[in-house]
Amino acid sequence: MRIELSLAGLSIDGVTFDRGLPLESYSLVIGPPSRTISPGPPAPCGHRNNQIHFYDEIGIYLNEHHATFLIKEVNVLLAPEHTRFPTKEPFLGDVVVCNLVIRRGMNENEFLQLSAKSSVQFRHHLGHSWYIENSLYAIDIDTFAALSPSGRKSRRRYLSSAAFGFRGAHKVGNQRAGNGENR
Repeated sequence: MRIELSLAGLSIDGVTFDRGLPLESYSLVIGPPSRTISPGPPAPCGHRNNQIHFYDEIGIYLNEHHATFLIKEVNVLLAPEHTRFPTKEPFLGDVVVCNLVIRRGMNENEFLQLSAKSSVQFRHHLGHSWYIENSLYAIDIDTFAALSPSGRKSRRRYLSSAAFGFRGAHKVGNQRAGNGENR
């Protein structure tokens, strides 16, 4: 499987997703999710929480907005054990972020060296993440601190996930029918 994240959209195995779409659009490409959860405390009567759709065997999850029913974020987990919503397996396919190939086990310094050679400059955020955005999309690369043999966090950080967010997928009225299209 190949996932490409860029400021022009998201592509999964050559199928482009250029806006928030219903889960069914993704299911046509990657099949049904292995499980779905509704995190957090129960929603008030007549409402629902966001839905997290896990693809445990391929190492990704999709975040569906509670009101629009559109996928608002796609997460590729390189080190699921270091993420908020872990999948059973890491993503082992190809991940290309703004023409930069990232991989499981890549450390933050390697990512920054690659990024420095490209025309895309990621901004540091919250001490553990790197992001880039435009008016339509946001891409976030999260990292984690490795543990030393003594159990202390080391200074070396590794990539844990790459997240792609669709701006506007949270706005009621943006529910347009359609599937991802080949471009």
